[in-house]
Amino acid sequence: MPQFELARGSTFIPNSGIASKPMSASVLILISTLCLLPRLGWSFDPVLPTATIPDLSSYVAQTTPDSLIKTVGFCMDHKPYEPATGLGNSFDFGVEATVVQPPNDLAAALRSLAATASGGSSDSGASAASSTTLPFVPSLRVHLRRGFGERLDIGVSSLYIPSTIPYAGNSLWLGGDIKYMIYKQEEGVNVAVRASYNSNNLILQYTGYALSLKTVTITPQFIVSRKIGFADPYLGIGYHYTYGTVRATVPSPPITLLPGVSIAPVSLSLDGRGTDLFFFGGISLLSIIRLRLTLEGGYNPSGGNYMGTKLGFTL
Repeated sequence: MPQFELARGSTFIPNSGIASKPMSASVLILISTLCLLPRLGWSFDPVLPTATIPDLSSYVAQTTPDSLIKTVGFCMDHKPYEPATGLGNSFDFGVEATVVQPPNDLAAALRSLAATASGGSSDSGASAASSTTLPFVPSLRVHLRRGFGERLDIGVSSLYIPSTIPYAGNSLWLGGDIKYMIYKQEEGVNVAVRASYNSNNLILQYTGYALSLKTVTITPQFIVSRKIGFADPYLGIGYHYTYGTVRATVPSPPITLLPGVSIAPVSLSLDGRGTDLFFFGGISLLSIIRLRLTLEGGYNPSGGNYMGTKLGFTL
């Protein structure tokens, strides 16, 4: 259990309401003297101490930050929504909307955090986690893509939430990818390799509570597609590697130590990482007016299944 350090020789244990050692007589005499100074016409402006809570990182299981980092890194990753076929020298603009199932171990991570916040009660932790577990995580991005010849494509995607938006203001998603066709046929199967990089900075704030999750995700992929007229169906396999940091700040706990003694806000910083193998498939449809609609779904054995669409123009 974390302890607050008050003074040399005395330690305050939260929720006990008592100090582990009584204050010395000299401390009591000092406090009495300070109380008498105003009556004698003397003024004294002490600098009141601030109790700080030690680093709580050791009280949180490593699986908890790993699960949170995996959820943000995998669910909010850069997804190109592109077949193996190249764009040529075209330019593509689109808007993506995706829903992702959180990894299977997210619920256990939330139960662990809720139990820690409630003082170690597994029943209250499970109850809190059951009310906060999300069935899916939505993601929205704007995509820009440019083809350089028949084999090479480069794409970027991003979403920024302005500071005026409550709860998640100043959050930023930014990613990109490079795709290269290693096998090309005019009327047949096309094969490409793709590597993507994504950076997320998710900031959540609510009535004094602050949670920041910064992740970096690297995703190599292998794609096979076959263009048939206006349709281009494709299948692929990819590997996620993500790492990042979880930082949390909560308001000062409502504990009275001594009159005028305040408690600093509780802060926590944890590093996490995760990997997974996933499979995906979709179809890209291009109309005669150059309007392009892509539908894609993905499967992950450890959770993180997704489905989404990208709608845009190819010029």
